[in-house]
Amino acid sequence: MSVISVVVPAYNSERTVEEVIRRIQQLRIADHEFECIVVDDCSTDATWQKLSALPGITAIHHETNTGKGGAVRTGLERARGDYLVVEDDDMEYDPFEIPDVLRPLLEGRADVVYGSRGLNPDNTYISPLYHYGGKVINLLVGSVLRRRITDSISGTKALTRAAYEQIAPLESQGFGVETEITAKAVRLGLTLVEVPISFRPRSHAEGKNIRWYHAFDLISALLRHSFWRRGPPR
Repeated sequence: MSVISVVVPAYNSERTVEEVIRRIQQLRIADHEFECIVVDDCSTDATWQKLSALPGITAIHHETNTGKGGAVRTGLERARGDYLVVEDDDMEYDPFEIPDVLRPLLEGRADVVYGSRGLNPDNTYISPLYHYGGKVINLLVGSVLRRRITDSISGTKALTRAAYEQIAPLESQGFGVETEITAKAVRLGLTLVEVPISFRPRSHAEGKNIRWYHAFDLISALLRHSFWRRGPPR
C-alpha cells in the first residue's frame, strides 16, 4: 500500500486548521494510506494548543518562526510518503480536492501537480491587487522559465517522492518556497501539470498572512533558483 503524506504548514490558524485536518482525515483513495503532518511555525495564537490535542496527526512545533518555507521543509523531511502534498492551513483551498490534484501523479502522467486557481473561472479574489499581482508573478515566472504556468504560487501542490528528492533540499525560508519549487521542477525537466481547483479567499482580518511585499521573496527565489544546479547526491 502506497503512502500519501499531506504536509500542512501552519501559522496563527487557530480558526481554520482543525477543519483543514478534519477534511484531510476524511480523504480516501483505494490502496493508499494517508498521513497528515502539521508544522506549527511558532504561532502566537492557540494553533499549537489545538494541534497538540488532535489525534491521528504528526504535529511538529517550531520554537522560532522560520517562515512558510521553513515549515514546508520540516514537514517534507519528516514525511514518509510515496506521494507528497503541501496544503495551506487557512481553508482558502479545499482539502477535499486533494484527490483531484493527486490523480495525474497516481496515473503516472506527472511528477509535480499544482492546483490552479487560474483554471477555474468561478474563483474570485479579495481585491484587484491580489488578482493582478498574481497574474504579474505568473507572467514573470513564464518569462524567466519559458513555461506557461497559470498558478505558480498555488497553496495546493503535490509531487512524487522521486521528484522531491531531486528538488531537495529546499532553501527558501519564506513564501519564496513556492517559486523555488516551480523553478527547480521546470529546470529539471520534471513533468508539471496543473488542474483546476476552487478558491475561497479570506481577508487580512480573517488571518491572511501573505502581503504585497512578499512578492519580493517570490521574485528573489525565482531568479535565484532559475539558475540553480543540482548538487551532489545527499
